[in-house]
Amino acid sequence: MNKILSNIYLFIILPICAVSASLTASYITGEWHWFGRSGSIVTMAGILLSVRPILRMGVEKYIEQQNNKDMGTILGDTLKEIEEHDQIKLDVRGLYTGSFMTIVGTLIWGYGDLLG
Repeated sequence: MNKILSNIYLFIILPICAVSASLTASYITGEWHWFGRSGSIVTMAGILLSVRPILRMGVEKYIEQQNNKDMGTILGDTLKEIEEHDQIKLDVRGLYTGSFMTIVGTLIWGYGDLLG
């Protein structure tokens, strides 16, 4: 799961493709329930992005990291610290993007079929 979660763009592109395909299918068939159902995919991807740090590290390590204070090193950052810093940046991006996607996906899921 860690390798999959490291590519947050996959969790953005796939829901966009699902919404686009269902929007096209709904437009062609005139049955807008397909578009509404695609909101659930967007919502699921948004939730996974929002909880990425917990899925990536596990609950215990996540809680431990939140309570840990890093005082740094004299020689600069190690490769492990650089990688952790990059992962934290992705976690923050995932949280913002995931929250937005959860809201948009829920709106599509709840009201998408009313477009037709």
